[in-house]
Amino acid sequence: MTTVPAAVWRHCLLLTLVASIGLVLPRPAAAEPLDERAFLRRFDAYDPLAAARAARVGVARAEVAAAAVQPDPKLSLDREDAFANAGGMPENSVRLAWPLDLSGRRSLRVRAAEAQVQAAARDGDHQRHLLRVQALGRYREAAFLRQRAQWAATALAMLEQAVAALRLRVAARQAAGYDLPRLELELARWRHERDPAMAA
Repeated sequence: MTTVPAAVWRHCLLLTLVASIGLVLPRPAAAEPLDERAFLRRFDAYDPLAAARAARVGVARAEVAAAAVQPDPKLSLDREDAFANAGGMPENSVRLAWPLDLSGRRSLRVRAAEAQVQAAARDGDHQRHLLRVQALGRYREAAFLRQRAQWAATALAMLEQAVAALRLRVAARQAAGYDLPRLELELARWRHERDPAMAA
């Protein structure tokens, strides 16, 4: 299997993370996050190895054409004048040489080159599949983080409401105040985990 350079892997992962940022950052209420199909289409559009894979297949196809080419014929002109001083007539001859491969090696080279085309295409498909699996893993990880952030926001809002309600009840002497410091501490912890600036 062809080894993918580390720099290319880093570039692919960077593209994946950049495309996944939109899943984690807050979005307007009207905006919807990308589904998996749309995400993969966007990732494929920026695949840095697509051109390299196509180039390798193109080179392999060129080798098929080169293996099928017949050897060039050779045309030569000879002039021989063995008895020039004796008044003899010179002899001119034209030779045409065209090598013929009777062993079948040319057809074998063509078949081998065609097999290389298939191998290059399948290797490119394999690399593309690996990149898509990596990208999809990053997408699902980012989607999970976004969902967890939404759950945390909902839980924080519920805790804020509970603390506000308890403060009102304590102020009205309708509830004991010993639970309020514990809830306020828990609220401060949640706010700090969500945004350290909120806990200040």
